[in-house]
Amino acid sequence: MKKKIYTITIIAIMAFIAFPSTTKAQNFIDKGTPRQGITCGLRFGITSSNMKTDLKGYSKHTGNDWGTGFAVGGVVNLNVRNYLTIQPGFFFENRSYDYTAILHDATNQSLINKLGHTRNYTFSFPILASMRFQVSKAIEWNIDFGPYFNWGIGGDYEMETIATQVSSDVTGPNTYVNLHESHDYYGDNKWQHKKFDWGIKCGTGFRIMNHYVLNFYYMLGLKDISSYKEWDMHSRGYTISIGYDF
Repeated sequence: MKKKIYTITIIAIMAFIAFPSTTKAQNFIDKGTPRQGITCGLRFGITSSNMKTDLKGYSKHTGNDWGTGFAVGGVVNLNVRNYLTIQPGFFFENRSYDYTAILHDATNQSLINKLGHTRNYTFSFPILASMRFQVSKAIEWNIDFGPYFNWGIGGDYEMETIATQVSSDVTGPNTYVNLHESHDYYGDNKWQHKKFDWGIKCGTGFRIMNHYVLNFYYMLGLKDISSYKEWDMHSRGYTISIGYDF
């Protein structure tokens, strides 16, 4: 919920900065023909990632924490009009998140805690429609929206399992287990993930002097990427990026 509030706040601030500088409505949306039909750009960003999960059998107190990473790549600007650009891109992304899962069995009087840290690497292919608004001669405000497609190429997760079981016999022994595991992020096992993911990418930003770019994006995964059929996992992510358009 806090992340959604931050997203709305940032977009509102950018809009507030943009609109007061607009002196003529007819110049704000420039319907003219672009000088260049195709241009290219480079991008580098910092990412924050998480996972929305529904782990059947585990406690409702199961939770995930946002992790950090980076994204680097490039875009191609297919300039339809000065106010409209179709922007396919290609990125190498490094993302991570942490999780805590609790499994309680009252019948067996056992409690299992799983604490995990994940990091994965993907190739990401967004295709965005970018609306461009002329704030001033030097500043252009953009709103971007479109699908993205991810293909996982590697990664791992580390998981610590802490399990306790109380004997039903007062005189009987109790059990305590502390186990550390490390596995590949992608695979067919219960805690692993599918390689292919897709979803919606949207955001806003500015381009200054037709070259320097600052963008803020949110990525909403629409595909269940859990390798375990009884669980649901959907990716979430933010990216703050800077770039240069040639």
